[in-house]
Amino acid sequence: MRNFKSAATVSAVSLSLAAGLGIVGAQNASAVELYNKDGTKFEFTAEIGVGLFHVTRDFGLSALRQPLSDVSWSEGYAIMGFKLEQKLDANWKAFGVLTGVVNGIRGQGDAIASAIGDEGGGQVQDAYGGLEWTSGTEGGPSMKISGGRQKWVQGDGFLIAGDQPTSGRGYGEQYDEGGSYYTNPRRVFSQTAILNVETGTPFRFDAYYIESEKGQNGQRAIAGGNIEYVDKTYGMIGGQFIRGLDVEDPLNVVLPFTPATDGMNLFSIYGNTSFGIKDFTLSGRYVDETSDSVASCTVAVQCAALDAYAWYISPSYTFSAATWTPTLYYRFASFSGDDPNTADNEGYDPLFYGATGYNTWFIGEIAANYSGPFSSNADVHSIGLKTAPNIDLGIGKWTGLSGYVNHYSLRESGANDDEIGTELAVYAEFQLFENLYLSPLYSVLFPGQGYQDINGDDDNVHNFQVLGILTY
Repeated sequence: MRNFKSAATVSAVSLSLAAGLGIVGAQNASAVELYNKDGTKFEFTAEIGVGLFHVTRDFGLSALRQPLSDVSWSEGYAIMGFKLEQKLDANWKAFGVLTGVVNGIRGQGDAIASAIGDEGGGQVQDAYGGLEWTSGTEGGPSMKISGGRQKWVQGDGFLIAGDQPTSGRGYGEQYDEGGSYYTNPRRVFSQTAILNVETGTPFRFDAYYIESEKGQNGQRAIAGGNIEYVDKTYGMIGGQFIRGLDVEDPLNVVLPFTPATDGMNLFSIYGNTSFGIKDFTLSGRYVDETSDSVASCTVAVQCAALDAYAWYISPSYTFSAATWTPTLYYRFASFSGDDPNTADNEGYDPLFYGATGYNTWFIGEIAANYSGPFSSNADVHSIGLKTAPNIDLGIGKWTGLSGYVNHYSLRESGANDDEIGTELAVYAEFQLFENLYLSPLYSVLFPGQGYQDINGDDDNVHNFQVLGILTY
């Protein structure tokens, strides 16, 4: 059906699956306690973020911005609000969170032109509440139920890690949320109902309903559940089912695989294990997506039956006795692409995936955010090294120096070569003054023939960025 070249022109240059880095490595500091008496706790919370970015190629196609040779921009946001906890008895408590967000972008707009450089705005961010029950015994059963506007991450974020991206008006006013594409401050789902249960045994489970209000995601909704078995010595195994309930506004969908969510059945098995070996971890996941064809529809890809998959496997080893305790990891991730010679749609829908750290499910900085391939129609090999210097600087600590190399190729390349290229990145992390997270990063993409076929050049692409996030 679709080949990558058309998908790249629509999706890579549209609001691609990138943003949502959120507070990628920032450690949440304690909230400011305003009141704590007789079982009532009232706190003020704040998260203020700034990002400075420069990319040596413009991947955007927007009628509102002329093509640029390179792109420089800055993003900023502030999320502030209140948390309330009310103890009901020895086992039960009620809680609620209400925050607001303001965000904006300045400069030339981002390198994918989802924003053109002068957007800004604000809205209610978190607005949720719920009940929590604990048995009162360590390791005993507990339950938490919540609903409303909130971000939620399931597991490692492979399928659900908040709503993204926070785009500007580069692709139309219906997508405008004030810019801040990379930092993605508007990361909450518009409606949620989430149940988390710890049974006090090795089994635990979640059930959830999630709805997006973002136009570029088609304002789609899903419901699902997962069950996990956790062994403290050997690791965890889990199973998951998700049902795609609706795509409320399919005509506003920018990403070509998003409409597949409507009527989709997703099955997944995932887990990690050490095999009882100290410092070793093997993790992996397999996802299968299917749906029936739609008799009548307004978006062509919605008419096709979905038959897609994704999987990854990743061994890692931590040298715990070595200086800076380095962790070395390898990961192979594969995401199916649509075969143009079949009536079915094999293009993998990555749902609400996101970053839970650098190079997680936005795989690479340039590739995952700007050039593609994204987490569909791609094979990605990753080799990474993470270290923890933990060096006292007087004003805080140097907490990380890490890097990775990713190689990207297409599964369905159409008339194009399938080799997209290799990206190398190195970044540092600092925790300063207890509340300030600071992270400079440099990455470079070395194009392959497939990249040249799609983009028309083979120039190396350089990316420079600095993130600063203050939390209370």
